[in-house]
Amino acid sequence: MKVLKWLFPIGVFLMVGGVIVIALADQFGIEDTPVWRSSETFLTALWLAGAPLTIIGSVAERTRLTVKQLRLRGMLCWVGSVVAIVWFYASENYHGWPAALWVPGFVGLVAGVVLVSKFREKDRT
Repeated sequence: MKVLKWLFPIGVFLMVGGVIVIALADQFGIEDTPVWRSSETFLTALWLAGAPLTIIGSVAERTRLTVKQLRLRGMLCWVGSVVAIVWFYASENYHGWPAALWVPGFVGLVAGVVLVSKFREKDRT
């Protein structure tokens, strides 16, 4: 059970961290260097690994947290999802690193629905 409580935070960290690294690489223009080309696949894999970890972690969180805690985390996921999607549209650049914002936007929406969908303390599904 101790591993399950870390899935959600680790998944969120990998996803958000991956998007930040990709954005910084674009900002400072290092995406054309040989070092970036060799590490891009690894960083993208870590960033994408955060998506299923976050969703699986949100399902695991449903069984151990109270309804009030779940609602708060679910609302934070939705806020993060809205921020990612609005940031994507505000960037006016639909290619490159802003396209990476779609994954956190979708995962935040799904994780928020999973977390908010627990209605009573008796629900253990």
